[in-house]
Amino acid sequence: MMAFLHRFWFGHSDDLTSQSTESEFMFMAIFWISAVSFVVLMALMGAFVMKYRKRPGNMYSKPSPTHHNLLEITWTVLPSLILVWLFFRGFWGYMGHVVSEAGAIPLQVTAKKWDWSIEYPNGATSLKFEAYDGEGTKEVPVFFLPENSPVELRMISQDVIHSFWVPDYRLKFDVMPNRYTSMAFRTEELPRGVASQDHYVFCAEYCGDRHSDMAAIIRVVRADAYGEFLDTGGLDIDKLYPWEKGAVYAKKYGCLGCHSIDGANNTGPTWLNAYGTKRDFADGSSIPKADDNYIRESILVPSAKIVKGRANQMTPFQGIVSEQEISDLISYMKFLSPDTYDAHDELNPAAWDAKYGKPGDGGSETEDGATDASGGA
Repeated sequence: MMAFLHRFWFGHSDDLTSQSTESEFMFMAIFWISAVSFVVLMALMGAFVMKYRKRPGNMYSKPSPTHHNLLEITWTVLPSLILVWLFFRGFWGYMGHVVSEAGAIPLQVTAKKWDWSIEYPNGATSLKFEAYDGEGTKEVPVFFLPENSPVELRMISQDVIHSFWVPDYRLKFDVMPNRYTSMAFRTEELPRGVASQDHYVFCAEYCGDRHSDMAAIIRVVRADAYGEFLDTGGLDIDKLYPWEKGAVYAKKYGCLGCHSIDGANNTGPTWLNAYGTKRDFADGSSIPKADDNYIRESILVPSAKIVKGRANQMTPFQGIVSEQEISDLISYMKFLSPDTYDAHDELNPAAWDAKYGKPGDGGSETEDGATDASGGA
C-alpha cells in the first residue's frame, strides 16, 4: 500500500539513491499518518457532536465520567509508539545522509557568492561549464561522479551561510563559514545504454542578490569516463587559446560573480573594455591605463588600489592563482576590450596560429609566446 501511495505521489524514481528513497518514504509515512489521524479525529468529533447534541425537552445533562483508564492508556500508548518509530526511522535515515560508506570518494566542496567548487582526491577541479537555464545565459560548473559509488562531501563556505541542495537526491545540508559540515550519498547505477545522468545543485539558503544563480550540475558517468575526467578536469585546457583559458579560469575562480563581461554595473568593475582604460582610485590617485601589472596586482592584492566608488571586499588570490593563470586571465580581459586594447586584432585563432602555432600542437605555443600575447611582458 505504501509503495502504491509513494508512486502515486512522487511517480517513478528509478534514478534516485537509496538515501533519497528513504527521504521519500519518511515524507509519505508522516503525511499519511497525519492524514489518516486527521480524518479519524474529525469523523469521531462529528459523530459525537451529532450523537450527544442537546435535544429538545432535555433540560438536564447526564453526569459525565471523570476518566476511563483503558481509553486513556490507548490514546497515549498508540500515538507514542508511532512517534517513537518515526524518531528511530528518521534518525536512521539522517545517519545515512551524514555518515559515508567505507571507501567513499572524499570531495572538498567550497561555497562562495555565488559559485560552487569541488576538489577531487587527486587535487583536480572541474574545468567544465555548461548552461543550465535552457537559454545559455548562465554557465555553471559540472561535477563528474562515477556511477554506483559512495561519495562523501566535506563542505565549507568562504563568506556567508549557503545550503547545498540536490533535489533529485532529496539532499540538503547547510554550508557554513569557519566550520566543516559533511554529507554522504551513493550515486545511482546508470541504465543500460545511458552514458550519463545530470542532477542539478542549488543553494537553498538566501545568500545575496544573485542567490538564484548559485547552481551546479552533478554528472554521474561510467567509471572510465570518470577516470578520464580526473586526468583532464573535463576539458583539454592545453588545446585552448590563452583568452579561452582565461574565460575558463574566470568561471573557475568565481570572477564573473562580481565582474560583468557585458558592461553591466555589478559589485566590481565590468571587464568589458576594462584593459587600457584610465583608472581612478578611492585615495585620489589614478593610472592612465589599466595594464598587465595593475591587473596582476589587483588579482593578488586587491586592496592595494581600490577603484573609486567600489568597496574593498574582493578576496586576495595570492597563493591561489598561478602566474600562467593570471597571464591567461589578462589575455581574456584584453579579448573583452576591443575598443581599448590596441593589439586586439591579434586575439583571434587565425592570427594566433600564424604567429605561434595552434595550441596543443607539439609545443608550438611557447611560454614566452603565450606571455607576450597575454601582456607583452
